[in-house]
Amino acid sequence: MKYKMIYDNWISNPLLSQEAHEELTSIKDNDKEIEYRFGADLAFGTAGMRGLIGYGTNMINVYTVRRATQGLSEYIKTLGLQALSKGVVISYDTRRYSELFARTAAGVLLQNGIKVYLFEKPTPVPMLSFAVRQFKTVAGIMITASHNPKEYNGYKVYGEDGAQMSPEATAQVVKYIKEITDYFSIKEVPVKSMSASYSNLSYIGKRFEKKYIKTLCKLSLSKKAVKKCGKNIKIVYTPLHGSGYSPVMAVLKKLGINVTVVEEQVKPDPDFSTVEVPNPEDKRALKMGIDLANKINADVVFGTDPDSDRLGVA
Repeated sequence: MKYKMIYDNWISNPLLSQEAHEELTSIKDNDKEIEYRFGADLAFGTAGMRGLIGYGTNMINVYTVRRATQGLSEYIKTLGLQALSKGVVISYDTRRYSELFARTAAGVLLQNGIKVYLFEKPTPVPMLSFAVRQFKTVAGIMITASHNPKEYNGYKVYGEDGAQMSPEATAQVVKYIKEITDYFSIKEVPVKSMSASYSNLSYIGKRFEKKYIKTLCKLSLSKKAVKKCGKNIKIVYTPLHGSGYSPVMAVLKKLGINVTVVEEQVKPDPDFSTVEVPNPEDKRALKMGIDLANKINADVVFGTDPDSDRLGVA
């Protein structure tokens, strides 16, 4: 049983963290769980990888994030020295371990001599795409499991156009990832906090967010309609504890559109405690928004998922 051998190799490896060792030791008598965690490698495709948070080759954790990032690094190296200096933008949402995985990815890229632009706080996918184009980077990484349940996290990769990486490029990244069989061989620069300072690391903060919001406001399809109806229409918005609150509210207010937020769902919450699943396309996830809309006689309800690239409307 190969998965048992891999499990034994992990649990006996001196580089395994104490947290990981304790978690894996707790399942030593659960063959079904061991097979799930070590019977496969977490799949990586055009939408990146997504899985349950936990330790094992088929779960998402710092070791699988390092492996994926090393594979991406090897691909970037094939594009030449200019690609290394162009760099990669990294963003993350409000899920468990998202910031840690973002810093881990940054550390691996830095170890490989690749420039990194790292967002200082949880930030939506659209802002990551904007940053990729603004900084003219070769790629972008988003740590998120999108609208999946709280037990999940994930890793999306974007190309230099700000869209999800092409199938052709993804295939090359996957090839390099699969060549890495030792999850503990990957080195990283220790980015232990969002204040860590390295010459090849730049942080993206409020100034960039203002530029993003200013650009979005220019994209309004009808300024005349917004001016005429913005103050009269009643919108209820919920970020579902995700990364959308700051930019969405800022844009609507700057345009002069009347918006009321679901206060109970503003605070970042990795447990998404007010919903069963943070998917705004699920009517149950918008229940608090709909209740508030009925209370204040609003016209429409908007909801965004944790990485704010999915919109639900009621």
